[in-house]
Amino acid sequence: KITKNEAEHIALKESHDARVTNAKLDSVEGRKVWVIEVSGGKKTSTVMVDALSGHIVAPKKGDR
Repeated sequence: KITKNEAEHIALKESHDARVTNAKLDSVEGRKVWVIEVSGGKKTSTVMVDALSGHIVAPKKGDR
């Protein structure tokens, strides 16, 4: 099982020069995922990390 801290580090690997602004454990399509919001500059991204495997499920990027 992936901890919140581990999920945050995984998400930050995908979003260079960013910081975690929110992290929560959620259920998406029947599987537990960490939903990690990261922010860098004016850009905010949401990265979903599988809570069991640690693999990224589906990053979503958008501007604020």
